[in-house]
Amino acid sequence: MRLKKRLGWYEKINLVLPITASLLALWILSHNYEYLMNYGWIIYAFESIFLISVVFNVFLFLRKIRR
Repeated sequence: MRLKKRLGWYEKINLVLPITASLLALWILSHNYEYLMNYGWIIYAFESIFLISVVFNVFLFLRKIRR
């Protein structure tokens, strides 16, 4: 039995966004302290993207359970 499934648009977003946000936040954190002080708001933006994707995944999971 083969399990072949196409990824929908929301699954592609859920794969790309958290990985990209985490890598960019780690890249910014790896720079020096002055860079972090000037661009610290970007980390908060990437963390919020990550949290939004987590909430979105929970919403999709609950929707699948109800069906």
